[in-house]
Amino acid sequence: MLADLGQVQLKRGNTETALATWSEFLACPDGVQSVRINDGLTNIAARLPSIPDSPAAAELGERIAARETEDPARWDDLFIRGVGRPVQSIRPADTDGPT
Repeated sequence: MLADLGQVQLKRGNTETALATWSEFLACPDGVQSVRINDGLTNIAARLPSIPDSPAAAELGERIAARETEDPARWDDLFIRGVGRPVQSIRPADTDGPT
């Protein structure tokens, strides 16, 4: 998976290559729901803060955050792990349901 490849590239010190790989990964899963894709995005989001002063890293972070607005239910896992945003930003529980 491209997310994993980017992680290996980052560990080897190839930051720009990792960012390009992650950018390619982010373009692939549009409209696809998958635990593995969500895990990949979670891992990328967790590593982006370790790349200081990088416009490419900032742009990837923005793209990941923008995906959350497309289908918020898909991103609960990111919020639960506290990646990129405070945990309290989890969607509130349905309070209109049966009691």
